[in-house]
Amino acid sequence: MKIHLKRFFFIPLTFIYRCYSGIFPPAQRPTYCHVVPRKPMANGFKREEGMTLLETLIAIFIIVVGLIGSLSLVIYSTTAMRQMKEKTTAYYLAEEGVELVRASRDSYWLAGDNLFSGSNPMKNNRNNSTNDYYVADYTGYLGCRGAGCSPAANKQLYLDANGFYTHAAGTATQYSRAIRKYTSGNAVVIVGEVSWKNKIVKVEAHLYNWRDF
Repeated sequence: MKIHLKRFFFIPLTFIYRCYSGIFPPAQRPTYCHVVPRKPMANGFKREEGMTLLETLIAIFIIVVGLIGSLSLVIYSTTAMRQMKEKTTAYYLAEEGVELVRASRDSYWLAGDNLFSGSNPMKNNRNNSTNDYYVADYTGYLGCRGAGCSPAANKQLYLDANGFYTHAAGTATQYSRAIRKYTSGNAVVIVGEVSWKNKIVKVEAHLYNWRDF
């Protein structure tokens, strides 16, 4: 398709020249200019009685563009804040999972026992990403899923009547938490893993062997 540059630039320039240059009197201007008659003011200046159709359309266009930009900014800000809140909650839940295991280990130590050996709940390494993990919550519950786990634990998190996250009954949330465990040298590595909406965050802690665990 050919573009005639002369016509492309000449037509709008001709329109502006005829309608707004002031050279042509109103009677000789084309009908598409829609010029509103003017009346002289007392001090000799001319007074505009109204706006042309073109000016009105331009003003409406500018207002609409401004409103769309402002609305887009509000929507983007709201979405970003919601996503940040979800990610922060998931991070704290993952951190809580790690700290719950640390607290359980300390409780076993105070009782003269070892959480990671014998017949205790976390004696086995569970680091499979799909169906081999531990779960824990603030109530003291500690369960697992995988070989030797009966009943198998559910990593779904619920919100109880006190506003705390548990693996027991309550209002189901969008979050699931699994706790992985494996050994690395003389340390036990605990990984808190929280997933939601096809997203995932992980928090890792190394519990070192400073008391023969």
